[in-house]
Amino acid sequence: MSSKKSIEKDIYSTDYFYGITFTDELYQASKDNFALYDIGVLICISFAIVMGLIIILNTEQTNLLEEQRRLSILRVLGVKISQISLWWLINLVIQLIVALLIGLPLGTLVARVILFGMNTASREYPFINDPRLYLITIALILVFSFFSHFICMLWIKKWNLAENTKSKT
Repeated sequence: MSSKKSIEKDIYSTDYFYGITFTDELYQASKDNFALYDIGVLICISFAIVMGLIIILNTEQTNLLEEQRRLSILRVLGVKISQISLWWLINLVIQLIVALLIGLPLGTLVARVILFGMNTASREYPFINDPRLYLITIALILVFSFFSHFICMLWIKKWNLAENTKSKT
């Protein structure tokens, strides 16, 4: 009888050992999968930031093109580029305030919904609620907005005022 109990104990130990090995292999595989998952999340966030910055530049240039004739007439009448730049900067700041008031809460809500679907029992992405993220986002938007403003103001210097002030009939 004692030999039968000994065999059962060995089988149980063997099963437990294989169980531990299998669990460790699953843990390592899931750890590798989550590393790829994290990279995917970072790629999505980076893509969103780059697209947002490109949209800011495109919006600034589109607004400038829409006002090109009026601004060219002001230049012909003697208004300095620095004055136009100041007016344009005030316009930009007003647009930024409106965009931040609407876009930041809406973007946070959308990000929470998307990341809620990506969260699992073993991996969460709590940085969405981090106030530092909001400050970094606002800083990035401000820096790139002023950068796009600078690019657009350099662009004004290259305008052909005679061509831009012609009437469009």
